[in-house]
Amino acid sequence: MKDLGFKARTHIKMYGERFEIVSDPFSEGDGIAVRAIGGSDPKARTVQLPIVILLGVADRFPKRRI
Repeated sequence: MKDLGFKARTHIKMYGERFEIVSDPFSEGDGIAVRAIGGSDPKARTVQLPIVILLGVADRFPKRRI
């Protein structure tokens, strides 16, 4: 997920809002989430990453055979 840009101190636009990510991605329930600060709310909150981002990650970053 870090390779996709979801890491601390990164700015993203998602769900129609701009966020500053303040944590590295972590597992939450059945998905992946990050702690982020939204533009309208200065408190950090948990933001679930859309499942479409997670689908196909293995295809985008195939493991190299050694």
